Amino acid sequence: MDKKLNNNSKNIILLIDDTLLLDSVDLFASSQTIISLDFLSHEKLKLKKIKHIESDIFISETEIKNLQEHSNNFTHWYEDLDIKNCTTYKNINLGELFYVDFYVYLIPVLKTFFELSKIISKYPDSYFIASSNISKFIEQFSVQFKEIKQINVNPNFYLDSINYQIKLNKKSFQIPISKSNYRFMKKISESFFKYLFKQNYDNLKKSHILVEFDPLRFRELFSILPKTSNFIVYNRRRPYFWNLQSFLIFKKSEVSFFTENELIDSEIQNNIKNLLNWSSNALLKLKTHDKYFNNYFKINDKSFWNIIEKSFFSLCKTRFEELVCEIEYAHKLFEKTNPSTLTVWSELGSYEQILINIAKSKKIPVILLQHGYYRDDKSATIFNYFSGVLPKKSDYFLVWGNKMIDYCKGIGLELNKIKIIGSPFFDNYNNLHKLSSKSDYVLLAAQGPTDFSILDLKNNAFANYIETIIQICKITKKMKKNLIIKLHPDPHDLDITKYIEPLNLGVQVIKSGNIAELIQDCELFLSIDISTTILEAELLQKPVISISVKDFKLGYSNSQIFQSSIYVAVNELENEMFKVLNDKKYRNKIISNGTKFVNEYLSNQNSSSKSFINFLDTF
Repeated sequence: MDKKLNNNSKNIILLIDDTLLLDSVDLFASSQTIISLDFLSHEKLKLKKIKHIESDIFISETEIKNLQEHSNNFTHWYEDLDIKNCTTYKNINLGELFYVDFYVYLIPVLKTFFELSKIISKYPDSYFIASSNISKFIEQFSVQFKEIKQINVNPNFYLDSINYQIKLNKKSFQIPISKSNYRFMKKISESFFKYLFKQNYDNLKKSHILVEFDPLRFRELFSILPKTSNFIVYNRRRPYFWNLQSFLIFKKSEVSFFTENELIDSEIQNNIKNLLNWSSNALLKLKTHDKYFNNYFKINDKSFWNIIEKSFFSLCKTRFEELVCEIEYAHKLFEKTNPSTLTVWSELGSYEQILINIAKSKKIPVILLQHGYYRDDKSATIFNYFSGVLPKKSDYFLVWGNKMIDYCKGIGLELNKIKIIGSPFFDNYNNLHKLSSKSDYVLLAAQGPTDFSILDLKNNAFANYIETIIQICKITKKMKKNLIIKLHPDPHDLDITKYIEPLNLGVQVIKSGNIAELIQDCELFLSIDISTTILEAELLQKPVISISVKDFKLGYSNSQIFQSSIYVAVNELENEMFKVLNDKKYRNKIISNGTKFVNEYLSNQNSSSKSFINFLDTF
């Protein structure tokens, strides 16, 4: 609702977000103050050379830290006893299953709400002009404003879109598709291809369920799976196979898998309507707790519930309808397989949480696999638990080596649940090293600001990242080296192509595909901050330099991986690159340090898949 301007002498403040089109000259002419509320709007204003204030200046580092803690706490809305009664289906609290979706949606909302509260406090008697999106926020305050209706923006929840990868020859392409269309395509294709597989499931054998396992990443494991047990791969999020190579690995392994059609028996099919009715009723019950939500979603005693209410219930509706069906499918899977173990590599995902809950209720051991190099300073512990990479509910945590054991001891994990097996991901890396050929290109593994931190939403986070990438491009050009940039596979990651293409530096940007194939032929490997790719490069005996860009207060500089590798600011990069590329003794020292660290961090190299299978055989 627009509040009419009563005093023409008031300061007029124009609030710009990425939904407001910048095509009205009158808006800018009448505004004494212009404030951008996000990086995209800041970029647009900067491009048009329009003087403005960035909203980041209204929020301090201390306030960001407090806001980050609030954002984590707000995801626990489902823990209230009365709310549990609305959201629990077959002893599983549905609210917990999509806490990541809600968290990623909530972070920019909290930042905008808090910044607007500070802006309005600074300019209490001003008249504000804003988009429909921002007007929802301003309505919560006692100020006059005008709403500019331009773009109707529906909330884009984190997991509602998927980038599907297609590889033609050596080039990979990503096609964005909706989650519903992806699920439909997955269901149809898997039902078709199932006819090409023999069903080797034997009820007399022990069974082990492997959740969301990629046959390409686990190719060595798939190649040695014994026929003495049933191995069932359960991939609800990722496809079982997506190209000829993954199809052949899967088929040759003789693992079992169940299509959705196999899990939807007549009982579930007849019960679908009841499931949807349960979801609708749960949502109606949830909506009766408006007072609870209004009190729960507060910052500094100011509620922002009215801002998120519509999107919150939209998310609940979508997820409830999907998840009650997934719970039924999971129960059916356990009935058909009677598993001895359940193995996941994260406790974060909705499907993993469902399976873990059912396994725990049936007293089936749950195994959590370490699947990457984790931030291993104590200050990162809360983040690691929140990210689902440390065991909360799992019975066993299978780690890569003694270095991870040291971290687990330091944070007080029960040592009897931690076992060293190594990493099945890297069992074939010795072969890759033998195949590598000399090349003169430098490879950069880049990951920009993420959706997981309020710090990453600040303009300077984007600006620092982009400027760092540009500087790296210029340095490699100056050294007459070709540069390949491999972007992080996260579909939400910032695509830096548009920032470096105008520079005409001959840089190649690759958005998808297997980075190991690029690492094996590079002359020097660069990484932005901490990444598992550092270990991959060290395994392939490449010199590694990591460039410091972000500071999440997660103890990056104390990370074990930087005790034996180079970690520099971008203004130190040129000197380090020159030494690595031109001083053979220095280069060999860096490679030797990396190899030493890898040998300490990764146990059972080339035999970790066998170690994993041996561990499963104990059940």
